[in-house]
Amino acid sequence: MTIFTIVPHAASVTKGALLKGVQFSTKDELVELMTATKTEKVTQKEVKDDEGNVTTPEKRETVTVDPVLSMDVVVNAYNKLTGQDRGDFKSRPAAAEALLEAAEEHAPEKMNAAPKRGKFADVLLIPRRDENPLREGGRRHGSFQTVLDNPGKSLEFYVEKGANASDLILCAGGPDETRLIDTKPDPEAVARREAEEKAAAEEKAAKAAEKEAAKKAKQEEKAKAAEAKKSEKAKASEAKKAEQEAAAKAAADKAKG
Repeated sequence: MTIFTIVPHAASVTKGALLKGVQFSTKDELVELMTATKTEKVTQKEVKDDEGNVTTPEKRETVTVDPVLSMDVVVNAYNKLTGQDRGDFKSRPAAAEALLEAAEEHAPEKMNAAPKRGKFADVLLIPRRDENPLREGGRRHGSFQTVLDNPGKSLEFYVEKGANASDLILCAGGPDETRLIDTKPDPEAVARREAEEKAAAEEKAAKAAEKEAAKKAKQEEKAKAAEAKKSEKAKASEAKKAEQEAAAKAAADKAKG
């Protein structure tokens, strides 16, 4: 059975169990997520009688809790998956059935990959149990069993062995009493990452220096061109002045003669 995750604020559906979002596998689960629930709210308020005695009677009332998924979210998710522009469905079951079918056909599968950044990059996974406490036959049971069989490896290693990345990330979360996996830094991966980041920084610096040199050369070329133009203008001005002086002298000589 395929697990899907829907992220309500983005109305996006992905195959796999993401840490952020709501999981569903069946039509009934979707209908339940789309259904408002009622719960009992208990409040207490101090009451003082005429004699000054204080009591805190309970007030019980039934309140309605909004559904996890609204019809609008489901419709938007359906439209995103199918490329349609549907406005609504006649009922929650009809909407749930349509979204599930669309998810099975169109939802991308992005989660079974080891993250390149963040908490689970460059770490080794260490099982906290000697035996697998998860339900046998389930996907998470198989993923955790991969860690039990090969302790102290990277998340990428386990994914290559067939484990699901999101399952192992979930096993590594939560409080101490329920967490199945601990993590510790992988010295080799950390060193490799640092070397990659250093090389990337050096390459970036080299490109910046090259860009700066090109900019400086262009500015110098522009300055030289401006200087040459200024020099030519000065020479032309001097030539014109000399020409005018010669013409004036010639005119003066002619007047004397």
